[in-house]
Amino acid sequence: GTADNVTLDQETTTVYGSVHHRITARIAANLMAQYQRSEFVGGDVDGDLEYFFLAGINLQYEITQNWSAEAGYNYDRLDSDVQRGFTRNRIYAGVRLQY
Repeated sequence: GTADNVTLDQETTTVYGSVHHRITARIAANLMAQYQRSEFVGGDVDGDLEYFFLAGINLQYEITQNWSAEAGYNYDRLDSDVQRGFTRNRIYAGVRLQY
């Protein structure tokens, strides 16, 4: 029946790492990466795999104790047996207020 074609979940293993480095008293850098392997369980895609990778770098400049400016770049990639893969590049910049 139709209920047999439903995929209920994915089993996922993830490896993640990040490094925070203070370059000067006011400038800090963050590097991060993540790798994920997922396997679909059940349904029409039972046993199909997805691999997801992301990496990013972020620079932060502390203007005052409460204000900072930051900019960064993220790269994302999904390779999928179920035809929904993608590659994405994201760039961002902003100002942050913390109190």
